[in-house]
Amino acid sequence: MKNILLIIITFYFVSCCNNSENKIFNKNLLLDTSVFVKHLYQTDTANTLWNVGFDKSEIFAKLFNALNNNSLEAYSPFTDENKFEKYQKDYIVKNLGGSLKLNEIKGILFNETWDLDTSYKLNFTKTVLSWLPIRFYQNDSESLKKLVFKIKSNNNTSDLLAKNVIYEFNLSDTINPEFVEKINRNRLIEILNSFVLRKKIKAYDPFNIKKELTLNELKAKLGTTTDTLIIEDPITFKVNKQVVKKEINLFEFESIIFIEDWYYNSYTFSINKVIKGIAPVRHLYKIDEKVKSVPYVIYLTDEHINLF
Repeated sequence: MKNILLIIITFYFVSCCNNSENKIFNKNLLLDTSVFVKHLYQTDTANTLWNVGFDKSEIFAKLFNALNNNSLEAYSPFTDENKFEKYQKDYIVKNLGGSLKLNEIKGILFNETWDLDTSYKLNFTKTVLSWLPIRFYQNDSESLKKLVFKIKSNNNTSDLLAKNVIYEFNLSDTINPEFVEKINRNRLIEILNSFVLRKKIKAYDPFNIKKELTLNELKAKLGTTTDTLIIEDPITFKVNKQVVKKEINLFEFESIIFIEDWYYNSYTFSINKVIKGIAPVRHLYKIDEKVKSVPYVIYLTDEHINLF
């Protein structure tokens, strides 16, 4: 009887320890349910190398051609994802400024959900609910944007639209805070850092993707330091040593870089994103200057893509 009781107590103790150690490696601890996110993707960003995989003329020309031939249903850009209202062509023409100028269509607004599953391994997925082409134009000396119409999206996609699309997503969007209000930024960064620090996934040097970072290199890049200060008492002249440790500051991580393949349906124009790589970005402030630092990049597929 004593042996049985001992086994039960031991089993309970081990279970508690395992639960405590793996408490962040469970399904959807970051996202209790799928989190709604808005993502504004601009095709004319400064980093043209990141846009090389996306041919905007390919999809936009086909999109407006299908719309003109009445083979595509367009919806109002002002409705939410629970109610799609059909949009009249007259309104679309007005949003285009009277006629279509493909060179003015320079962006896409994605309405999507993010889901992070850590129950087995790091699995980050995005589901595009709808997307909207954006017109960028000048009115006198003022730069303006206009949502043209909305396209309903689903996962029924098979045609490759863009390979290795790389972009930086602002996790602390102050211009459009509603875009990211559902994201628990600190939790997201904490989970990513925990995976690499515990060697649950390999972390690579963003400037040399063949090099896997060591634990000490990771800690240094994440801002963890240990310094020893020599302090002399001005009265007794006694010298003391004081160890000062600096931990990871989650608030420094204001953005994140995604590497993705985009797929679409050439009939419905649904778009689907497949995440291939993730790299958190630290924002460091030095006097009046903001400096960005990318500590590491992780890959969710066997394909390793250069960031820089």
